[in-house]
Amino acid sequence: MLPTPDPMGRAVVYIDPSRYGATERKQFTRLELCRAVWYVVHAALETVACQRHGQVMLVNAQHCTISNFDRRLCQTVFGSLSGSIPARSAGFHICRAPTFLPLVFPALKTFFPDPLKSRFHVHKHEGKLAKYGLVAVPTTLGGTVELNVEAWTQKRMECGA
Repeated sequence: MLPTPDPMGRAVVYIDPSRYGATERKQFTRLELCRAVWYVVHAALETVACQRHGQVMLVNAQHCTISNFDRRLCQTVFGSLSGSIPARSAGFHICRAPTFLPLVFPALKTFFPDPLKSRFHVHKHEGKLAKYGLVAVPTTLGGTVELNVEAWTQKRMECGA
């Protein structure tokens, strides 16, 4: 989760699927990864602004290969979140989309509830993110926000969340 919400108060959850490769598939089960997603979604829901305005998923697909796409994991995550918690998905943005995305995109969209399908955007580069209110993006997408997963996790542990 990015340290600050977007100007509309929506929480921005940053995802880099290239970090989920063969090694991680052996290290974590799909259920464990699904639980991690649930935790981040719930952490975002702690703010009233996010409860009102929703969350935005921001995906950096620059270093993804077809092996990073796990259809069963997507099905598990989206199936378990859909209608289960009061989290509003305000948008789903895939940046720096790889060339194989047109092959998996139709399959990926089938796991989304109908309202989210219209909020799903694919960007060849991150230049148009500001049009959707995403102005503070991670440095990995050409922005100024430094990501520090360890510090975020430590802060969450310190506050007992």
